[in-house]
Amino acid sequence: MKKSIHILYVIMTILLVSPAEALKSEFIMASESSFNLPHDLALSPDGRYLYVADNGNDRIAVLEPDTLKVIGSIGESELSAPHDAAFDRKGRLLVADTGNDRVVLYTVKGTQSERVAVIKGEFRKPEGVAADAGDRVYVTGASSDNLVIFENGVKVSDLGNMSGPHDVETDDAGNILIVDSNNDRLLIVGPDMQIMKTLSGAPYNFNGPRYAVYDAAGRLYVADKNAHMVKIIGKDYELLGAIGTGKPGKEPGQLNKPEGIAVLGKDVWISDTYNNRIVRYQITE
Repeated sequence: MKKSIHILYVIMTILLVSPAEALKSEFIMASESSFNLPHDLALSPDGRYLYVADNGNDRIAVLEPDTLKVIGSIGESELSAPHDAAFDRKGRLLVADTGNDRVVLYTVKGTQSERVAVIKGEFRKPEGVAADAGDRVYVTGASSDNLVIFENGVKVSDLGNMSGPHDVETDDAGNILIVDSNNDRLLIVGPDMQIMKTLSGAPYNFNGPRYAVYDAAGRLYVADKNAHMVKIIGKDYELLGAIGTGKPGKEPGQLNKPEGIAVLGKDVWISDTYNNRIVRYQITE
């Protein structure tokens, strides 16, 4: 059974990119703890903790990245269906508290946390949150179909014409990445809020993309939910490969509607959402 799954995974990778170019990955382990539709992930700035938006359990679960063991939780008494977790440059944890139509900011130290701020206004059902180098906070409203930008809790700008946007990420140049989920595309937006690049159609063939993250080399990892894959895109926007066979399952190399992704070095953590678990892979290039 495992041999046939491995063959299928290789075939799917060849279909995406040529074998010479494809990045390879190795399944390391899956979590034993039961999650309830886990969504996006965030590593602490020092890499010692992995924070998981455990959507159905109304909490942020805190894990050991190496073992995937749950060692604590944040926000169990106050969060409702959180979708995203991200750190700002001050080390504060930002949580898209979707069911409460707000973003909550925490100071954290391991499993200990303290709520320090709440952001609300002009977005509905926020599913993505990020901060830039200037500590502006970016929030996607999945039900309001917009991106809203805040500075010191006050709205300073917004962008519309999207459908069910989920994740938002920023880079050091001030550019903004928006996962425009229902339109099956990624938008690269400049600091002036003008769309610089749209990633859609071939060769990406996104099918309900949800969350994304850049690695240190500038490559982009995209949790493509309905494709049952994490797709890897290079700095020049070439498709480099994928984790997942394209068919739902729980065997090594398979995912079931993944939604969240975190990367550190060659390590990749994925919210294997509809298998209710976290899995860890390594890039073996």
